[in-house]
Parts: sequence; C-alpha cells; structure tokens
Amino acid sequence: MTPAWAAARAAAEELIHRYADAVRRRDAAAAAELFLADGVFEIHDEPPGGEARLRARLSGRAEIQTYVERSIAAGPVAPCIANFTFDLAQGGDEARARCLMTAILWPDGARLVGAYDDRLARTPDGWRFARRRYAILGRFP
Repeated sequence: MTPAWAAARAAAEELIHRYADAVRRRDAAAAAELFLADGVFEIHDEPPGGEARLRARLSGRAEIQTYVERSIAAGPVAPCIANFTFDLAQGGDEARARCLMTAILWPDGARLVGAYDDRLARTPDGWRFARRRYAILGRFP
C-alpha cells in the first residue's frame, strides 16, 4: 500500500459516503453531481435465490437527479454503508469500489439491503462515479 493508494481509497470512500449523505438529506442535485456528466447509474433487483432484473438504467446527471428525486419522495431514508472494498487501476485515475448498504425507510420502518459496485474516475474536481450499479437484495418489514 502506497500513500497514493491510501489517499485514493480515502477519497473513494468519502465519495460513497457523500452520496449516502445526499440521499439522507434528500438532496438529489448533490447526489447527481457526484457522477461524471455522462455517468451511468443502474438499479437492479437481485433477490437471493430469485431472478435478477434491471429496474432502471440512467445516463447523465439530469436522469440520475430525476430518479433520485422520485426515490426520496416516498419519505426519509437513513442509508448506512459497510464492507467497503477498493481496487485502484494502473495509472491511478480509475478505480473500482464495492460496498453493502442497509437503510431504514420512513414512515413504515422497512429495511432495505443492497450492494453497490462502482467504477470511479479521478477528475480535477475529485473522484466521481463513472458507473454505479446498485443491486437491491431485499426489502424487509
């Protein structure tokens, strides 16, 4: 582990937590700004033992912002990030990060469990999501 790798890992983890914080604060514009201008966000249903299906594929910040706005309109959500892993690509300007997310949804108190698989790109403004894949593993009462 080099200092450059450690700095990139810390910045990537910060990016992922900033997204979760923007969702918690119900700030869809802030969440969308964490993507590249042409970034892609895919949402999949992947229940354990069930058939996986694509729920949505969004391209660009405007589509991502609209999707996040619709998602958070149902009520407050408290996402929590865990099991973060990070791989820095040769050259240091691209990376892959993975994590689990659990969330409590209001007003019903349901729990949501999912997994993120992210492709990240270093920009002059810091790390951004080039492609974010979210797999919804389950929703529990």
